[in-house]
Amino acid sequence: MALLTLRGNSGLVFHSSHLVYSSQVPPVTLAHLLALRDTLDLENAFDAVVFSTVTVAFWCQCHLDEVCVTSMLDPLLHATRASRKKSGKMA
Repeated sequence: MALLTLRGNSGLVFHSSHLVYSSQVPPVTLAHLLALRDTLDLENAFDAVVFSTVTVAFWCQCHLDEVCVTSMLDPLLHATRASRKKSGKMA
């Protein structure tokens, strides 16, 4: 474990009790969420929290490309640290 800490965990995930690169792990799909929902008891508070957390994480990941810049950063189109911040009334 110390070796992993020293090397860093970039691109590495634990899967089936051994270490694999994340590119080798298939993506989570909506079918996986539905299968998880069908196997959990949503009347159980713990299972309900697990499903809620997984659902939020899934949809946040799906919408991540909406806030990421995939091309060259253009300050006229993309928000930067120097962008003017508005607070107070909603525009």
